[in-house]
Amino acid sequence: MAYNQNYDTDIDNQNAGNYVYDKIGNLTADHAEHLKIDWNMQNKVTHINKPSPNGGVSGGLDIFYEYDALGNRVRKAVSRQVQILSTSQNQQYFTETTETYYSRDAQGNVLSTYNSVVSAYAAATFSQESVTLYGSARLGEYRPNEQDANAKSLPATRAYQLLRPTFKRLQKIEPKIKDFGPVSQDLAVIKVFDVVGALESIKKGDIDKAIAPLIKDQWGNTQFASLPGGGQEAAGMSIDKVKTMFKQNIVKELNNKSDIATH
Repeated sequence: MAYNQNYDTDIDNQNAGNYVYDKIGNLTADHAEHLKIDWNMQNKVTHINKPSPNGGVSGGLDIFYEYDALGNRVRKAVSRQVQILSTSQNQQYFTETTETYYSRDAQGNVLSTYNSVVSAYAAATFSQESVTLYGSARLGEYRPNEQDANAKSLPATRAYQLLRPTFKRLQKIEPKIKDFGPVSQDLAVIKVFDVVGALESIKKGDIDKAIAPLIKDQWGNTQFASLPGGGQEAAGMSIDKVKTMFKQNIVKELNNKSDIATH
């Protein structure tokens, strides 16, 4: 037993029996976080389940792991229910699974990783994620799909992280969105702002009012969870930083010094 006054941070409000373990001490459930965890005979995690909050459709998560005979991970699959952007209360949901495959040498060292995205709404994709570089020991990792750290800006695909089904739906309602390039992604995000009712607030410079529907729109869906208050805030991101970035970038927009200003 630990006394309350001994620690600045504690779990005094934790319910008794919140954590459940198997006979050899592996955590199998966390009731507060609604997690269930399965293990194999090698004491490796094979499945993590987190249901949708409040019994909803979206937000649930299933993670599956597969291993070779030596216990090395060879596959990871993350499945979630994703909502397609809609302008009505007739929301559409589908399962999207992101799989990571690990290619290893005879000693179990990772040589390369590959990503696959499979959904019921869009065509499947498959790409090489990384290549591990070796000399007499591990030297580093090459990621062919990532931009150089010294580049001036991030590509739109990384800046916005739009889901492909959302993007395809936006293409149907905005003819200017022609492909998945940076310009079309800029236009797609502007359309998202318009659909959820944030665009007018952005035009007026009212960032507080604009962020609210982007975090939780009128249908109860989160569009950009990385925004302050979205639940998955980007590191170091705050409402004050968003406002500062807005003021800096709006000057470029008004002076036609950014890509988006020419659309």
